[in-house]
Formats: sequence, structure tokens, C-alpha cells
Amino acid sequence: MKKLFNLLFLLCLLGTSLQATANTEQADSTIIIVQKTKGQSNVFLQYTSPFGEYKNYVLDKNKTDTVVFRENYPFRIISNDANKQYKNGRQLSFLLYPGEKLYLSKDSKGVTQIKSLTESIRTNELAFFDEFEKQCGEFEGFAVEGVPSTILGKERIQKLQAIHQKRVVFLDGYKNRKNISETYYEYLKALFLNNYLLELTWPYYSQYIEKRAPADKETAEIFAKDLKINDKFFHEFNYRGTILRYLIIQSGQPLDTPEINYLPVFEAAMNKLSGITLEVALLDIINNNKRNIDKSINLKVVEKLAEIARNSDIKAIANNMLPFYRATAHPVGDNMPVLNSNFETQEFNTVFTKSASEYKYFYVDFWASWCAPCRAQMPASKKLKEDYGKKGIGFIYVSTDEDANAWKKATKQLNLSLQYSYMLPSGNASAIAKRFTITSIPRYLIIDANGNVISDQAPIPSDSKIKQMFDKLLKN
Repeated sequence: MKKLFNLLFLLCLLGTSLQATANTEQADSTIIIVQKTKGQSNVFLQYTSPFGEYKNYVLDKNKTDTVVFRENYPFRIISNDANKQYKNGRQLSFLLYPGEKLYLSKDSKGVTQIKSLTESIRTNELAFFDEFEKQCGEFEGFAVEGVPSTILGKERIQKLQAIHQKRVVFLDGYKNRKNISETYYEYLKALFLNNYLLELTWPYYSQYIEKRAPADKETAEIFAKDLKINDKFFHEFNYRGTILRYLIIQSGQPLDTPEINYLPVFEAAMNKLSGITLEVALLDIINNNKRNIDKSINLKVVEKLAEIARNSDIKAIANNMLPFYRATAHPVGDNMPVLNSNFETQEFNTVFTKSASEYKYFYVDFWASWCAPCRAQMPASKKLKEDYGKKGIGFIYVSTDEDANAWKKATKQLNLSLQYSYMLPSGNASAIAKRFTITSIPRYLIIDANGNVISDQAPIPSDSKIKQMFDKLLKN
């Protein structure tokens, strides 16, 4: 299944206990006792938090572990078992609730199973995808039954409707045979529906496709008719993906370019949504817009989210984002000294203004003499400079070195322009490093001749997307 945006949560190792910790101290603990016997294969689990990037667990064989998740909302974990019938392993999905105590083991075929020793209903629910896979195919992983994006129109609609109907029929049959809760049943119905709607609209409206198919009227009508907005599923990624897709459609913008303009998407969200669905939609707009050149919209969205959020987790995320976007949404400003090749101090903003007649934009490379990945990007950077230097893109190299001699030596070795080579006076403690949160290198920025930050996370020189950015900027 396609995984949408995610943010990373902290994973702490305490003795033999692995803890996945969300951003709130009030989170309930979900405990899984991993019971293993000698000779069993390793246990592989993937944890996806409602606001976090997925985290992989590899639990060694012949060892019993306790996995503790601290989470406020229902969440899914996915197992991956080695199996000769599946080239990339067999993936099974398990929906977990806050505050549960469950037990994980492997059956005689090496398939991961999770059970409750006290609630038969939960054991039935946790066994759902194992039985589902036998009749409907995998729901997770590389062997999921899908429809290629090249299949469009009525044929795409018919194939995906058949897959969706097959899943719903199995779910209804499972509910009739087994005792499962209405909450779990409704969750799966929504999961299957939103997965179907995402796949249905993928070739036309996906933010991950650079060349989209022309909009299909019948597909858009089916999407609008079948979409169900329900706040109780705000933590589920397929639901959130479907809501974002809905807003992209509602924005009415032409989708004939790789980048989606998230300003009308933001406006559609404010007009069409409310409650926590609106809050997570704004959060998803921010994260998706990070891939775009112009991130100025993010400040507007973050400020609005911080203002309206009622969910404490989302409000905390928005408040944490505010200082960063307020800093990067404004010109470089004063009191940002750098050292030039003669070790003379000058203001960083003057680097751009003094060359405004020659360059419209600047590609700023934060690097260091000791940084192997930085040096590995220099040949591609040199080629970019050859291609775009005369078109209006200037190239500036800012070293975070604390050893001036090492910096000068590396600058000479790499044949960097001394006129546009600078060194931070105090390394990572310098005002510029703090302003742009330079905690790792290489790091690239795009800044215009007036000192306005166009992109604070520009692609690396060897990434073809940087050329797309340059071309778009120079065209405007």
C-alpha cells in the first residue's frame, strides 16, 4: 500500500524493552509480549504512528521481547514474514488500540500472529488479514492486487470496483462467521473504501506523479459520490490521503505540471472541511508542500492551524513548526556574518545584493572539507554551474569548517570560486546555521537576489529535480 506523508517519532531502547513514544506524556501504553521459541526466524514489524514515519523493528530469534507503544489513537503495525511463495516476504496488517496487552508468536509455517489472551473478539479481529489474504490477496506489501496507472477511464473504474467489492463481500462474510466489534468493522469498511478511492484517482490527481493523465469526469463524479468525511478516522492514512485528493480536485487547478499549487488546496480546505479532519488536512498540506519550490504558503497554513487546532497533538506540532517557518519566510536579514576567502567579515545578505545585476537566484551549498557526501556532490554542482551560471543562477559555497586551513585547502582542491566561497565564523554555532537549522550537511538553499528564501531544503545537485526548479524559476 502506498504510504503517505509521515513524521518520525522517538524509539527508545530500554533493556530488553523497545518503546515507541508519541509526542504526549498522556499516551496510553499498548504492550505486545513477543513469545519466541528456539529455531524460529526473526520477527519483523513496521509501526506507523498517526503523526509519524514508519519504524522498523527487528526482534532477534530465540529471545522474548516486550514491545511497548505509547499512542493515543488506534494504529496499525505490519509484519513481514519470510515465505517462499512471496518474493519480498508476506505482509500482514494488525490494527491495535491504546492500552491493550497482546501476545505475538509465529505459527508452524512461520507466520506472525497476534492474539489477546482475554478477549476472543480482539483475537478474531487480529486474525482478519491472515484469512483475508487467502481469498482476496495481499493488502500490504509488493504483491497487492492493483491496477496499473496506464489503465484509465471505464476499464480502471470497473477493475477497481471489482477489487473493492470482493474485499467488502469478504469483510461482511467474516463478520457473519466471527464475532468482531462494530468499531473494527466500520474501520475496515472505511479503510477499503478510501484505498479504492485513492487508487481510482491516482493517475489523474496524485501529488506523486509528475505527468498526470487528463482529468476523467466519470472518475471525479464517482469519487465525489462515494467519499465519506468522518472525523473518527482522522488518524488513518488512507482516509487522510483521500481527503487531500478531494481538496486537490476541489481546488480546480490545472494539473499539467509536476508541482501542485497548495494555496487553492488550502483555500478549499478552509471552505469545505471542519473539525479534526480540517486540522489533519492542513498538516498534510504543509508536509506535501515541502517538496515544492515556494514554501511561503506553509507559514499561512501553520499559523491558521496553530490558531484553530483543538487536538492537543496537532496543536503542539503546529506550534513547534511556527518558529521555523516564520524564520525562513522572511529575507536573510542582518547580523548574519560570514568570512570571505581573505577572512574578512561581511553580512551574508550582501552576498546576494552585490551580485543582483548578474544573478536572479543563488544556489547556496552548505558543506565542509571533512564531509565526504558534500565533496561527492561537487562534480554535479560544477556541471550545474556550467549549465545555469550564464542563465542567472549564482552558486555560493558556505563552509561549516572550524579549521580555516582545511577549508582553504579543500576549496583549492575542488576548484571552487573564491569570490563566492565563504566560511561560517563559528561553525554550527554561527547565526546563519541557527537561522536555517543547519544540523547536517550537505544542505542546499535557493535564495533570490533580494535575500528572500525561495527554498530552504533544495534538492542536491545530482537530483534531476534541481534542474526543474531552476527552469521554473527562470521562466517566471
